[in-house]
Amino acid sequence: MDAQGIFISAVKVARKETKMLDLRLTQIELAARWRISHRTLEYWRSTGDGPRFIKIGRRVIYRMEDVLAFEDRELSEIALDETGG
Repeated sequence: MDAQGIFISAVKVARKETKMLDLRLTQIELAARWRISHRTLEYWRSTGDGPRFIKIGRRVIYRMEDVLAFEDRELSEIALDETGG
C-alpha cells in the first residue's frame, strides 16, 4: 500500500470514530445500555451525579463522548477500590 492509500485508510478510520462520538443517546437508550432504570438517570441529574447531559427544552440528550468519559471515570474508581489504593 502506498502513502496515499495509508492516508485514505486513516481518514476512513477517523471518520468512523467521529461518527461514533457524534452519537447521541436519549435517557431511555442510555438506561438500556447500562441496564438501569431511567429514573436512576433522572435522580443522578437532580443530584449532579452521572454523565454530563444536554437539555433542550424538556428533552435530555447524552453525548456518547460524555457517556464514555463517565464510564472511564467509574472504571478508574472501581480499580482503585479493588487494589486498596
